[in-house]
Amino acid sequence: MALLVVRAGLTFLSYSMGVPGGIFAPMLALGALIGTSFGYVVHELAPQAELQAATFAVAAMGALFAATVRAPLTGIVLVAEMTDSFELLPAMIVTCMTASIVAQSLGSRPIYDMLLERTLERRGLKEELEENK
Repeated sequence: MALLVVRAGLTFLSYSMGVPGGIFAPMLALGALIGTSFGYVVHELAPQAELQAATFAVAAMGALFAATVRAPLTGIVLVAEMTDSFELLPAMIVTCMTASIVAQSLGSRPIYDMLLERTLERRGLKEELEENK
């Protein structure tokens, strides 16, 4: 849990500095930490289910990516390729699609769109972006 707090803090710091490259990998790491933590809780509550914490970690990596970037198919393919866990595709599809739908229904915007707007605003080009929409 301490690692989760430290990683989240560093990710927020990177985002506040406007460094998009400093968000991608930490986002996947945060998803893995959240999923692993949840997996351990589930294992403690229902040990007879014999669910692996790693399964939750992989699914949460894709779900956090899908919700944050708003690209569920990219999240599914990215995490499946990265972890070589193609047997988890059904779980990935459910978690990524659900996460993306929940994020959309809560009205959040994709993180890279917000970074782009902030960068353009700093350079005085936000009006051009609005005109092109």
